[in-house]
Amino acid sequence: MLINNVIIISFFTLGLFVASSNDYVLYGLKIKIGELMGGRWKAQGDYEYFQFKNKFLENLWMPLLGCPVCMVSFWGVTIYSLIEKYTLNSAYELPLIITCSCAVNFILYKNLIEKYL
Repeated sequence: MLINNVIIISFFTLGLFVASSNDYVLYGLKIKIGELMGGRWKAQGDYEYFQFKNKFLENLWMPLLGCPVCMVSFWGVTIYSLIEKYTLNSAYELPLIITCSCAVNFILYKNLIEKYL
């Protein structure tokens, strides 16, 4: 069951990141959420990002929609809560699932997705 959860969480977060990238369906929603958090959209060449007034908001943005590897920490716990019941096993399962999902996202993002976005 651990592998299933890793795959579900990894694919969901990568899919959400891609769908909220420039020229994709959730891009407008990503911009609105960033603006509601007080961010300003900045572009430097091909690199686009939100600039926030303080470090707290920037650190909050990354797990929400800013970084495919960081997104696992927020969305992974949310998805795990929806598909699994919390038991004593969750104490070791959840950190293991989150860590493995981060690794999967990093490998897939760096080797497949980053080249096309």
